[in-house]
Amino acid sequence: MSAAPRPLRRRERDTLEVLLAVDFPGVEALRAQLPGTVVVDRCRCGCPSVSLQPPVDAPLAAVADTVPVEAVGMGAYGQAEAMVLLFVRDGRLSYLECAPLEERTPRTFPPVHRIVDAGPARLSGEDEEDGEDDESGERG
Repeated sequence: MSAAPRPLRRRERDTLEVLLAVDFPGVEALRAQLPGTVVVDRCRCGCPSVSLQPPVDAPLAAVADTVPVEAVGMGAYGQAEAMVLLFVRDGRLSYLECAPLEERTPRTFPPVHRIVDAGPARLSGEDEEDGEDDESGERG
């Protein structure tokens, strides 16, 4: 953990606001957590991903998935550079990740105008239980 919690930086807050603008079950409680949320740690690889800590008295969110919402961060030339993912643990904002899609690790979250396709996470548990056969021939 870092030495002391710090307030969200503008781009971190802007990114969270974009993700929390998406409607999904539990989002209202996550929105209510945002005003007092602080950063308590940062990824050590050099990317901008951060561990979050909302206020202890904030309402808990009933979300079905650990990653209920995601988006794509676009580069200056229109290429997809990163996945932006919001993690929720025990009903609380937990981690804001900027995962590279290219070999180059992003150093900051993308500007809001370059965050696109925000929506429910596509790799949720619902996709795994659709009943279709996977490549091994077993049912999911």
